[in-house]
Amino acid sequence: MQLKDELKMTQDFRRKSEEAYLAIIVTSSRLTDHGALMHRTRGLTMTQYNILRILRGSHPETLSCSDIMSRTIEKNPDITRLLDRLSEAELITRFRCDEDRRMVKTGITKKGLDLLKKIDKDMQSMQSPIDALTETEQETLITLLEKIRGSIPPLCSK
Repeated sequence: MQLKDELKMTQDFRRKSEEAYLAIIVTSSRLTDHGALMHRTRGLTMTQYNILRILRGSHPETLSCSDIMSRTIEKNPDITRLLDRLSEAELITRFRCDEDRRMVKTGITKKGLDLLKKIDKDMQSMQSPIDALTETEQETLITLLEKIRGSIPPLCSK
């Protein structure tokens, strides 16, 4: 279905870049909604899943809170609360660093790794819309999205 029809627009887009922008936003929203629903069935938010994925990627090494935050897809200022919830669910472990008692290190537990293993199968099905593209088309999409991301200035906090 054409984006204009999907959005029930009565006028044409003013510019092709407007249509492209909205196509990215609508597609991202749809993929995010499906992902959020799938993760909710496992008792996780998208951000919590992302944190577990990050910790699995560094396993068996542990990460500081700032290391985790720098690797997240969506920047969440309340990362400590998210880590507290994952710790309460015994999906991660947290401990103070011996060298610097102010620093807390975080690692993923076996229970967290086991949960991610189950989620991996669901994630493969979540990526099936992208599998509708050929590998060459996927590479082109990745390149184009990288080009767009590279042209977006970083946000500055005041």
